[in-house]
Parts: sequence; C-alpha cells; structure tokens
Amino acid sequence: MRENVEDTNAKRLEVIDWSERTGISGFSKLIHEAIDKKELSYNRDSVLCFETNNKNEFIINMSRIARRSALNPFDLTKAEIEGRKQIWETVAFLRKYIPGFENCVLATTGPSIGIRESNKIDGVYILKEEELITNMMFDDAIAMGGIL
Repeated sequence: MRENVEDTNAKRLEVIDWSERTGISGFSKLIHEAIDKKELSYNRDSVLCFETNNKNEFIINMSRIARRSALNPFDLTKAEIEGRKQIWETVAFLRKYIPGFENCVLATTGPSIGIRESNKIDGVYILKEEELITNMMFDDAIAMGGIL
C-alpha cells in the first residue's frame, strides 16, 4: 500500500527536525597561519560553517570583501572577482587545515556577491561606538542585535 504524500512529507520534516546538525567555529590559529603563508588573502578570525539539512553539506561563511561600494559598478565588479578568488582559497584552506574537510568539494555559490553593509541611512539618531561597546539600552529601541 502506498503512503500518501502528506504522510511522506510529515516523516521527512520529522527527520529534519530531530536530526543533529553540526556547526563549526574557531581554528583561529590555523587561519592566521594560512594568512601568514599567503594561502588566504583575506583577514578572518575564525572558521564559520553550518551543516545544512543535507548531512555533510555545509554553508561556509568566511569570505570578506571590504572597502568596495555596491553603488559603484566598477567596485561591484572588483568585489565579485575578489569574492570568487576567496572562495577557492577557502576551499583549499578547508581541505588542508580542517579535519573532515580533506576531500570537500564546492557544490555551489551564491549567484552574486552578498551585500550587507553597503546602503545605510542617516536616521534621527546615530548610534555611537561607546554605546555599542557598553551595550547601552534605549527605551525607544526599534531593533536588537546579538548581545554579549
């Protein structure tokens, strides 16, 4: 007898919900060693990756593109090129330095560079560095980020 689609999907979701996932962070000493040896051209303090819902498949968050404007097409092109270079450096780094990644393969990348910090507005109030460092709380806060 065939299971219906809803039962099959429910079982799949149950497996995903109860499956263990691995996240990796750290290896600062190894990163700095690779930077010193010119094996990594970008500055990063730690390996950061998260296992997806597919066992042994990881999302890697390590590249860093700095001082490029997403509003300038020439800068954006340079950022794309720099990012692709960093991806291959990262794969080589993982294979050489991180246990379990010796035979890793790159399955996919984003279709274009991810931009987080390019467009900012000047609001009514601009948070000061000291307020950020001291974790100052405001009565009229509209958002909250990670807290130490």
